[in-house]
Amino acid sequence: MATHHASPAEVVDLDTWAKDLPEEHAKAIVKTRDMELARLVFRAGEQFKSH
Repeated sequence: MATHHASPAEVVDLDTWAKDLPEEHAKAIVKTRDMELARLVFRAGEQFKSH
């Protein structure tokens, strides 16, 4: 299933996004030309690798 990312001016209920945690580890919350705010989920022991 494709990840739903917030669209421009879309209001999102972050509380409902918790249901997606088993499958989705990242979602865009706000994205503009200059910035992107995303929710990233890490399980215990996982690390964010440099890229």
